[in-house]
Amino acid sequence: MHIHPHPQFIDAAVYAIVAARNGLHVLLEGPSGSGLTTLARFVSDFCTKEIARQRKIVVPEVLLGPESTVKNMIGQFKSQEMRSNETDMTKLIKWENGPLLIAAESGIPVILDKIDEAKAQVTEILNPILEKNARRDQTPFLFPEKVEFTEQQIKEGFVVIATLTTNPNRQGQAISLAFRNRFVTIAVEHPELSDKFRTLFAQTVISKVAEKMKLINQEKLPLGIRTSIPKQDQINQLALAISASLP
Repeated sequence: MHIHPHPQFIDAAVYAIVAARNGLHVLLEGPSGSGLTTLARFVSDFCTKEIARQRKIVVPEVLLGPESTVKNMIGQFKSQEMRSNETDMTKLIKWENGPLLIAAESGIPVILDKIDEAKAQVTEILNPILEKNARRDQTPFLFPEKVEFTEQQIKEGFVVIATLTTNPNRQGQAISLAFRNRFVTIAVEHPELSDKFRTLFAQTVISKVAEKMKLINQEKLPLGIRTSIPKQDQINQLALAISASLP
């Protein structure tokens, strides 16, 4: 997992990792296209315990939206196939943990992407576990949906990493101040690219394309069409031209 090499992103990643490793829930806030989701994955990767890596437990991720429900986060009962001679009707349905409970049971981060797009009724389910630090406290998570075993013990290492997309045209607050205060908010902005960075990125992209072009079987191309692979000096010239044309 990699992030943008710009110092802004590196600083944001360091702040988020330090907070998350200390059991603090993180809110990454920035404009659309600023790499919030990638940064959240990068941070969660750093904060996942080695034992979870060995067990190949994948960090749960939820893309939230207006249609998201509590079930999308904590889980739900699902119907099961039964044998024809089965008489125990309790086996007809089985509880299946959602991303939030999977992360809580495993002691790993959970990513809640675009938390600002979820309804308040959905995000309210987070309040009990956001109130405490899972690193310092043995935090029980109570939820009535599961009926029988309504108390879920949250293991150390669990932390919520949420993203929030800023929108200057949005009327009102994206999330309530009380909800925001349960997180450590880290602002992420679009990187301010220098001419050197622009040229370097352009060179990297063109070079990768040139390497791919070498794999093309010229004999299988239509008659009259041949690929022309740019040399290094041509790549440099193209990169400079592209860099100069960017706003």
